[in-house]
Amino acid sequence: QKQLEEKTLERRIYHTEKKLQNQESITQTMLSHRNISQYHSSEKKEARIAENLATLRNYRKSHHTRMSFQLKKQPEQKGSRREQLALEAKQLTIGFNQADNPLFENLSFKLMKGQHVALVGKNGSGKTTLLKTVMGDLTQIQGAITKAPNLTFAFLGQEANFDDYDKNVLEQLLYLQPQLNQEQARSELARFGFSGDLVFQKTGSLSGGERSRLFLCALMQDKPDVLFMDEPTNHLDIYSRELLENTLNEFSGTILAVSHDRYFIKRIAEEVWGILEGKIKVFPSLDAYRKAEKESDLLKAKNVQLAQRKIAADKDRDVQKTTTETVAEMPCWDQKAIQLYPLLADLKQYPQSKSERRRLVADINMLFRKLESNLSEHQKEKDYLENNFTRDESGEIYHDYAELLQTIETEELLYLQLLEIAEDLKK
Repeated sequence: QKQLEEKTLERRIYHTEKKLQNQESITQTMLSHRNISQYHSSEKKEARIAENLATLRNYRKSHHTRMSFQLKKQPEQKGSRREQLALEAKQLTIGFNQADNPLFENLSFKLMKGQHVALVGKNGSGKTTLLKTVMGDLTQIQGAITKAPNLTFAFLGQEANFDDYDKNVLEQLLYLQPQLNQEQARSELARFGFSGDLVFQKTGSLSGGERSRLFLCALMQDKPDVLFMDEPTNHLDIYSRELLENTLNEFSGTILAVSHDRYFIKRIAEEVWGILEGKIKVFPSLDAYRKAEKESDLLKAKNVQLAQRKIAADKDRDVQKTTTETVAEMPCWDQKAIQLYPLLADLKQYPQSKSERRRLVADINMLFRKLESNLSEHQKEKDYLENNFTRDESGEIYHDYAELLQTIETEELLYLQLLEIAEDLKK
């Protein structure tokens, strides 16, 4: 019963995280472009989901009683630092239930000492689940994860939680890192933006960004060799984000960070691991990953359409063996595509007569011309919006940008569908 409750709680947390990530997509665009006023405005819209998620996380007993965990000391590895493994995963199968479709199968990768890596992927692709599995919070269904000996591991998440919020900043650091004296503690706190009377503020009165800075200050005193991070910039103010980025750039250890913050990834990651089709592929930059992701999406859409066409064609041939000739149907058009191009509503079946087929060819060609023109204009509009993120104070530009991306995606899929119909009409 206890295991069932834990699995249920994990699922609730997973789905709430996914819901929050969707809500934060526009907010993160604002943050990436350092638009402070619009960030605070948009952040209020996701507060209710974040509060619910915090309640679920607080209910779950953490596996980490401290900010970092340390493995048993063993002899050091030989060879230069960049030739040494921090951890290695072999043939991993990962999921929430062995009976369900796993998120990953036969997944293998190596993380080297000193390497700074950003783990990226679409919402729901399994980034956080993979990170939790590597950390040991979740158990893999199959496969093995080997961590190098004599290393200290630490974790930095979206929120900074403390046991006692009545302690002031200085007391909190001394409690978490008792090896420090007051002078050392105040010197370390100053490096993280707490100087003068700020060290006497109650932890409970700190903002989310200030708590994260205090948490990071205490965590870095452990001098971890490997730092795992899950969307660490999600709730940070601009100053705290820049301080985190500067700290990580000075960090000589290994980093594996789940993030979709473009600016953060560009600042701290030397390599991007992108999750595509349940596998990890290595990219030199986030832009390179996004290009590959777009190509993968277009290929998937085309393969789905081809599969649907093949199924329909096979079904057609079977029916024709025993019945009169049936009329092949057009694809099931996306509702947004019909709104953009009302002519699609009339394209339901392939015509049988030559005159009707000629009329259909003319309609398809007209749609092609309109699509190509609109895609060109929408790409220009997309470039314009991206270049003006920081100039707009109303916030509407980010909503326009999100809607425009959906329109472009719909038009690209429609273009592929029309290409297939045009090829069919030539037969």
